[in-house]
Amino acid sequence: MEEATKKRVFEWITKWGFWPFMLLIGYIFYILNIPAGWLIGSMVASMAYSLFIGPRKVNNNFFAIGLAMIGLTLGAMLDLTILWETIRAFGFYLLLGLVLIIGGSLILCHLFYKTSGLDKKTAYYSLLPGGASEVLALADRHGADAAVVASFHTARIAIFVILMPLLAGAGLVSSAKPSIFLDLVDSSSVLIPIAVLLVSAIAISRMLPIQAGTLFYATFLALVWSMGTDLPVPILLTGIGQVFIGTSIGLKFDPNTFKTLRRVGLLGLTYLMLLVGLSIGTGGIFSILTGVDFWSSVLGWTPAGAAEMSSTAIFLDLDQSAVIMLQFIRLYAVFFSLPLLAAWLDDKQISKGVMLKIKKTS
Repeated sequence: MEEATKKRVFEWITKWGFWPFMLLIGYIFYILNIPAGWLIGSMVASMAYSLFIGPRKVNNNFFAIGLAMIGLTLGAMLDLTILWETIRAFGFYLLLGLVLIIGGSLILCHLFYKTSGLDKKTAYYSLLPGGASEVLALADRHGADAAVVASFHTARIAIFVILMPLLAGAGLVSSAKPSIFLDLVDSSSVLIPIAVLLVSAIAISRMLPIQAGTLFYATFLALVWSMGTDLPVPILLTGIGQVFIGTSIGLKFDPNTFKTLRRVGLLGLTYLMLLVGLSIGTGGIFSILTGVDFWSSVLGWTPAGAAEMSSTAIFLDLDQSAVIMLQFIRLYAVFFSLPLLAAWLDDKQISKGVMLKIKKTS
């Protein structure tokens, strides 16, 4: 009877104390001046939960709400005129950046296929720079090993989300953290408009679903709103958004993910780190050519989620406009390229099958 009681108490604590604990860990990382502390803290804590306590399903609405929260913060900070002029001025360099990040990733995909022993589709889909959910759906539909693809994208996002903020924040002077509670009080007059914009962004995203739609719609709505009146979004809102996203990512890192990654081992980690190097190299070249500061460029070209990298730029006081612009461009370029890649891989497999049949017949 005593064991049953302990079990019920433990289940009650894990059920009702889960999100408060994730928020607490995120806040602790934040006040300790760890770059993107809310995001990294919640992700590390949820990874530990998944590995040592057990699996836990998180409602997808939390991730969507997190995207919308970060989108509102970005939209309130963006200047539409400056953003448009930046896109016009950087047109050629944006195209060059896409060629570098997507072309470089495809080269890594091919090398990974040649050296890993994985089939071509699985190898290619595993190292694509972004769109994890869309890539996984495409991989599963076109005959790749979905478990391997899912594990690699989970590992890719986790590595980038932890590593990039730490690297970007390493050379920055830590500033005093504002009181999130005083900041919330100061922003109390706009809490109702913020709630309306959040609900609107989520509703529009459900009616007109697009890649990272909640983030895009929230950013756009806040941008339009802030053109007429100020929208001081409290820093706590961005922090909670990072916690929702970080927790959703961390919980995917379960024992099965580690078992799957172990099949490829050190080679797989090497290619993921090469992808990190590719992102830093692309960002560095873009920074030299355009004058955008180095880490804003790197975060902008990092394939680890537009919300994750953009919110990191907010907390590190980098160029949020450049980061969100580059992230959306990279995200949608990869998204619209996926059908072409899938058709190319299918044609290759069909051609190989035809050649095998010809050889057998002769």
